[in-house]
Amino acid sequence: MALWTPSDLATAPRLWLDAREPLTLSGTDVVRWPDQAGARDAVQGDAALAPRFGERQIGGLDVVTFQGNALMDLPSLGVTGAAPRAAFAVVELIGGAVGREVIINIGGYGTGVPYSRWTFKYHSTGDLRIELGGAGWTGPGLTGSAVVGCVLDGDTVADHVIYVNGVAYHATGSDPVETVDQDNGIGAVGTASATRSCGELIFTAYAPSADETDQITGYLAHGWGLAGELPAGHPYKAEAPTVADPTPVPGIRAFEGPVGRQTRHTAQGFATPAQATGRAAAWRATGHG
Repeated sequence: MALWTPSDLATAPRLWLDAREPLTLSGTDVVRWPDQAGARDAVQGDAALAPRFGERQIGGLDVVTFQGNALMDLPSLGVTGAAPRAAFAVVELIGGAVGREVIINIGGYGTGVPYSRWTFKYHSTGDLRIELGGAGWTGPGLTGSAVVGCVLDGDTVADHVIYVNGVAYHATGSDPVETVDQDNGIGAVGTASATRSCGELIFTAYAPSADETDQITGYLAHGWGLAGELPAGHPYKAEAPTVADPTPVPGIRAFEGPVGRQTRHTAQGFATPAQATGRAAAWRATGHG
């Protein structure tokens, strides 16, 4: 058996950021956070807005820390209108006034289109919130480190489910989802002041099944030392999810590329694209996708 990863989802994730894979750094500033699912890297070219790597840890592993207005830009995620979607992340809210500390945002602020953005964020004194334009739903509170998630399968606030350490909280409200796929990002949107860290972020352009949601939350919890926070009835409370080993094909040797866990690189220090983007890019560099 092999450990399950987001690459084992029936439909590939649209975005997969993992701080255990090599990042492009300038000192401790994160210049590029490579997408393990494809080519939708998170980037920040302004040193004044760059998050930092290695200043904090979750489960003994270095994470990306956003302080104040720090943010990273994301390209198009191919999600518009009320299209189904989900975001799951390993996060830590450290402290400070909370308002616009964003886990993921799709759609720009100030576009003039009602409900033109979809934001999964911290709100108020540490609650998780779904925000559509200026409206939304404030959900469960969050302190310390946690595996959080948000799934949309419908076209209003009430069609959202927020997850905290594998426990579901059903949203309420009738505000419509009308997403514009522009000005996407993670970190601060507008003015923010709290410090928050992220170890891993998975975004899908569909609503995962209940089994897939359990796999995602179990994978994240075990990968970041948070399995003890899962509820007693979670199917992956005791062990991380696994998949059957692939059947060997005669004449084809399994690829053994660099994993690069927690390897630090400077912005100028890569010899090849594979070194810059970790195991997913190393796999692609051999002609597999």
